[in-house]
Amino acid sequence: MNNSDKKDGITSLLEKIKKGDNMLKLIVAIGLLAVGVLFLSSVLPGSAKDTAQSSTDESAVNAEDYRMALSEELGNMIASIEGAGRTKIMLTLKNTEIELYATDNNTQQKETSEKRDNNENADKQSNEKKECIIVRQKDGSEKALSTGRAMPQVNGVLVVCDGGDNEAVCSDIKAAVSAALNISEALVFVTKLAPA
Repeated sequence: MNNSDKKDGITSLLEKIKKGDNMLKLIVAIGLLAVGVLFLSSVLPGSAKDTAQSSTDESAVNAEDYRMALSEELGNMIASIEGAGRTKIMLTLKNTEIELYATDNNTQQKETSEKRDNNENADKQSNEKKECIIVRQKDGSEKALSTGRAMPQVNGVLVVCDGGDNEAVCSDIKAAVSAALNISEALVFVTKLAPA
């Protein structure tokens, strides 16, 4: 399509608008309105409070989804252990999802020397200082550089199962949960499920 074709197309469109084609006027008006809204949303800064609140809500939802998925998967695995039978799991988390930030590590060393009995002892002390790396956004604001998110740590696990009164089954369940979640067996409690 060359320049004269483009010019003829634009000219014919403008003529249709002038003649009063209502449907075309409506489409053009909606298009202009959409462009105006996009322009305003890019120019006006969003509310930082709303952004922070939605981020907090999102991480809480993600932590709860994580807990539920982990409980379900763990319950399925424990139910497959010989003697466990029907299984219910309650899992608690230490915190919510954590945002991880890139840091710049600055280490400063300070050396002190003392002379005792012709032996020279040097003591070294180091102070490590971590600072978040800050990046400047297009709008001029500054933000810490995120490197990802860490899922919450498991605080404890309650396992209620048919085989919860059998010491060998309880031991197997504790060992399996401890290995799967990389937690101490002391954080795992196993008990018998009440009859249905």
